[in-house]
Amino acid sequence: MLTAVLAVGDLPQPSPEDAQPLSTPPQVRDLAEALDETEALLAAGARVVLAVHATWDQPATETVRTLRGLVGRGTVVLVPSPLPPLAVFAVAAQLSALREHLALPGQLVAAADPVAARMVVIARMASVAKLGHPAPTVAQHARSWLPGTGFLVQVAPQESVMPMDGDGAAIAAFADLPMAAATILHAAGEGAHKEFWATDAVVPALNPRRAVGLSAAGQRAYYGTAKVIEVVGYPDELDLAAIDLHACRWCEEPVASSPCPFCGCRSAAEVSA
Repeated sequence: MLTAVLAVGDLPQPSPEDAQPLSTPPQVRDLAEALDETEALLAAGARVVLAVHATWDQPATETVRTLRGLVGRGTVVLVPSPLPPLAVFAVAAQLSALREHLALPGQLVAAADPVAARMVVIARMASVAKLGHPAPTVAQHARSWLPGTGFLVQVAPQESVMPMDGDGAAIAAFADLPMAAATILHAAGEGAHKEFWATDAVVPALNPRRAVGLSAAGQRAYYGTAKVIEVVGYPDELDLAAIDLHACRWCEEPVASSPCPFCGCRSAAEVSA
């Protein structure tokens, strides 16, 4: 095991009774847990630990930066994501599954962006009064105070906020996913309006290869309320050949971005620009 994946922060977790388990990485919420888990992963044979975390989760961001400082930059590599909590978990789960197919740590780090880019991320909310991203209109803010309203929020691949008018728009958001080879994740926050919407309406309409329910977490920090139903979908196969890699000119790890996530060295093209 050259590379291990660690999910850091207040993120959803699969329900223990779920019949279709995911390849889920260890999840930690604070520095003490992160240090213990990283030590265990390294002792088990990992050379590099990818710490997946949400950029909007300040405690998690501080934890992974401190963890990297204590353990070493080349050993702990940060994988930040601006996506909502269920989608951040989905990134970590997919990277964990890809470990079996990618021999080098740099390849797995480079897969993070393509993994995130192919996901569909939506949420059903009764109110968008405290939603910051994507930003609702003034009229939508005002409508949030009216009883019986609801909104469909799409975060990826496009961003939008629209009034709920049946389930058609939610189903259409997943039109480009090959459902015979796709996974749908869903999580309903405490007090969410129509909490079984995902299981009763969305999943049956989509009929994916795999649907997994998770316990919600982190929703208030991202959406401004815990009364949210999140649904995330992604194809089960990733075209690994499409990931463009080059060797870092300092540490020689295969990377897809600059600066190098392992040593911090910038590419020659970026330095000379």
